[in-house]
Amino acid sequence: VPSNLPYYGLLLFLFQEYVRPDQSIPVLAMLKVGTVLPIMLLMYSILASRTVSNYEVLRSPNSKWLALFLTLVAVSILTSDVTFYAYTKFKAVLGYMIMYFIIAKEINTVGRMKGVFATLSLLHIVVIILSPEILLQPESRPYLSHGGIMGDGNDFALSVSIVLPLCFFLYLSVESKIGRVLFLVTNILLVLGIIGTSSRGGSLAMFAGTLYLWSKSRKKIMGVVVILI
Repeated sequence: VPSNLPYYGLLLFLFQEYVRPDQSIPVLAMLKVGTVLPIMLLMYSILASRTVSNYEVLRSPNSKWLALFLTLVAVSILTSDVTFYAYTKFKAVLGYMIMYFIIAKEINTVGRMKGVFATLSLLHIVVIILSPEILLQPESRPYLSHGGIMGDGNDFALSVSIVLPLCFFLYLSVESKIGRVLFLVTNILLVLGIIGTSSRGGSLAMFAGTLYLWSKSRKKIMGVVVILI
């Protein structure tokens, strides 16, 4: 298996999660791409990948905390009033645990990390394009036409608040002028996406992230001007 294939498979999975093309293309739904693809990636990462050892991933603090969280969710199946709801959440958390393991194994270079950041940033722009009500109906919190794992504007605003600093990092680190313009426009659209959702929590999250970036910036006055705008 080419060494880059699992990496591109991961990017493909992110596209599946955020855009959900299987909801519009029956063939993809029949193939259960959203289930088969991560299983294949997991098997390769465990058995064949030589990037980072399995033991090294499992012994990390992140893995231990996430394993504890997964255990608590599993226990909740036995104690909750609505067992099926708890079971559904357990499956979701387990799925993201699998993706965490794959990311920890395969995203082992700065270039690949930037690739994941760029993919996540551009996927949110795709969601805005597929769900134009985010920008065209800012007076309400619409349910997204094509939001994938995100159900409404609050979900989308939270997701964008996480991705926004990653996109800003790409803007600062890219060397080409075209790349700078691309990520500058992407950052602006992501900010407008948060505002368009009318999500108070999303706005507070964006402010907190922006305040942190400003605290680390060397251009404090310029940062204040940008924040005010």
